[in-house]
Parts: sequence; C-alpha cells; structure tokens
Amino acid sequence: MSINDNLKDHILESIGEGVFTVDKNFKINFFNKAAEKITGFDRDEVLGRFCKHIFRSKLCFTDCPIALALKSKNTIYDFESFIHTKKGPKKPIRMNSAVLYNDSGDPTGGIISFRDISELAGLKECLAEETNFHGVIGHSKQMQEIFELIREISDSSAPVMIQGESGTGKEMIANAIQKTSNRSSEPFVKVNCAVFPSNLLASELFGHVKGAFTDAIKDRPGRFELADKGTIFLDEVAEMPQQMQLQLLRVLQEGSFERVGESITRQVDIRVIAATNVDINNALKNGALREDLFYRIRKSAFYMTEKFACK
Repeated sequence: MSINDNLKDHILESIGEGVFTVDKNFKINFFNKAAEKITGFDRDEVLGRFCKHIFRSKLCFTDCPIALALKSKNTIYDFESFIHTKKGPKKPIRMNSAVLYNDSGDPTGGIISFRDISELAGLKECLAEETNFHGVIGHSKQMQEIFELIREISDSSAPVMIQGESGTGKEMIANAIQKTSNRSSEPFVKVNCAVFPSNLLASELFGHVKGAFTDAIKDRPGRFELADKGTIFLDEVAEMPQQMQLQLLRVLQEGSFERVGESITRQVDIRVIAATNVDINNALKNGALREDLFYRIRKSAFYMTEKFACK
C-alpha cells in the first residue's frame, strides 16, 4: 500500500461518518471505525461480504445508491433509509454514494458515507406528535392544552361535551378522543341530530320495531345499539327536542332505552361524546338544552373558539 493509500485510510478512519467501500461485485473491502460503531459490526465480520447481506436495507434490493450513482454518473447525496444493525433493530441513516474509478476511468467499485439520524428522526416524531394529534393539527398553547386534556381522559368512559362555533373542529376533537380512548377498537357511530325530523330522531337513535309507524316495515336497531361497547358522537345535541333529551339522559344515567313501539328495555355500554355550536348559557336559559342533561354530559368539556380552530 502506498503512502497516499495510508493517508486516505487514516482520513477515512478519523471522520465521524460511517464509510465503507465495495468492489465491482459489491463486496465490502473497507469499513471504518464509525461504520463499526453505527452498525455494531466489526470490520472482520463484513469484509468480503456483499453489502446488501449486511445492511438488509430496502434500498439494497430496489434502488441501490451505488447502482444509481453508476447509472447517473453523479454522486448521490442525502439518501435516507433504514439499515439493520448487528443486534437487530433498524436504524435510520442518511447516506451519500459515489462510484470509484481507476486511472483508466473504468469503475472499480463504490464508496458510501452514512450517518445515524436516529435523534433527528426522534425529534421529527416528537414534533409531529405535538402538532398533529390524531388528525388535529395545532401548535398553539391552547391546542397543546386540549391535547393534554384528551390524554388525561383517554382511559375514562365519562361523557364529553364539545362546544364551539361551526368550523372550529368539534368532530376532529371527537375523533381524537375516540382514537385515544380504551374503546378505540370498538364501534364509533356518529349522528347529526339536527338533520333528522323530531319524529324520526327517536327511531334513528334507539331503533324501532315492525309496525311502530307507517314506514316501519321491519325491526331496525338504532345507533345506540350499533355503538354498544363503543362510542357515539351526537353532533348538534342542543337541537334535540326536549323529550329526546330526556331519553338521552336516561341512557346516560342507566344505560337503558326502548326501541320505538316496543316495551322491552335494552341495555348498552356506551360512551357519549356530544357537541353543539350554540351558546350553552343561552340554551340553558331559554330551555333549548335541559340543565340536568348538560350537567350529566359535561364530565369533560372542550370549548373551541375561532382563535384556535382545528383547521
């Protein structure tokens, strides 16, 4: 080995990035100390072996960086991928690759430098969790407080009230509550109470039996039965007629109801998330929202404003 070769090897050994070279058959013929540290492999374990059998990255079998460099005749920069370490766990890396040539200009192999970006990947994940919480995007102090409240009630089955004007993300908050709850694998049923006429809303929520009314041609379970063991989201709950609010209160208190036209009492185990865009104080004063229902349903409350709308 020439003095120049010794100097090159010394330089490659002293840098913080992992470096390895391969011959034209893609067998490793150089592996520096940083590469040993990042991968967990000693150089004696990898010299003479195919690089793809060591690192087992998807890129090795689809878009080999050295093959891409050879094809493009350019150095490949900042390729990101995962490699398998000696002990098994995958590790994210960012790499550069180039083709090595002899004095005649013929390719003789390739060189790859790479660095461990685990800390960077972890930081990105933390930032993503802080700003994108189960589909709710927000980084303000108010939104972080909402995310923390959702985490605090994740193991609870207590009912939740969400109040906010249209467009402030009430349904998105409901989704996040359900996804973090201990009922996340159970049914999640949504009902917009404002879109059903009062005479059909009871049937929609609690179901009916055949013959209960003109169009009841067969028995039909309601949304509460469909959501049993899971969660039901009642949007625009303050739009419910008073009688329906009374029935909802019974479900919250006793977990029981009857289908329309039937006297059999049915039981459900269900979590209720309710939402409204009306001013709750006004709704309580004018009787649009029953006080007993409101105080039963607001075990946890979210008050959304346009200032920190979930958009």
